[in-house]
Amino acid sequence: MDFAKDLIDHENVATESGITFLNDTSNGSLTDLKSSKEEDMEVHVNNLLIQAANKAASDMFLSTGSKLYSTVKGPTTSSKLEKDSSQINDYNHLVDCKIYPSKLLPPSSTIEATSLVVVFESFDSLDFVYAKSGDIFYNRNGHFHHDDFIGKPYGCKIRSRNNKGLGFVFLLKPTPELWARSLNHRTQIVHELDSATICFNLNLRPNMSVKVELV
Repeated sequence: MDFAKDLIDHENVATESGITFLNDTSNGSLTDLKSSKEEDMEVHVNNLLIQAANKAASDMFLSTGSKLYSTVKGPTTSSKLEKDSSQINDYNHLVDCKIYPSKLLPPSSTIEATSLVVVFESFDSLDFVYAKSGDIFYNRNGHFHHDDFIGKPYGCKIRSRNNKGLGFVFLLKPTPELWARSLNHRTQIVHELDSATICFNLNLRPNMSVKVELV
């Protein structure tokens, strides 16, 4: 939300799931396992479960439709990967829940320099500014100096330095709703930043389709 600040890593459902690529002790494919009559049945079943779990984990973290993507290499078809087990191993390090944390803003209740602030002007008027020392926010209520913003808590009431201090605004902490309301909407049915939030929360990726049902 606040593009001027660096995001920090936070634990989420994925990182706490413990999902990772498991070592397969079979040293062979499913065909080799089925043809082996000397292997103990319990070990055989465990290896099948490991292979199934690895495939499910790979589909979760790497697959996009019929292709597997790597942050190191380009897209490769899944059929090609199945033929080359050595190439599959190149993707194993990406099947680890710990490398997919959520990127969130550092928690803060005080307005700092470069902080994004939603300015509540009236019931039907919201604007936003990035607090910067020396800058001034102008509106019909008066002149509001950013130096008066910095160091104040979110939610506070700031009075203008002109007009005998009769004008005032409220400084709000940005939320998805306030951020969307403070932007200038034109003819789009869904604003591009609203759609970006929707895609992020739904974990949408290329080649995925979304079915919307109106109730």
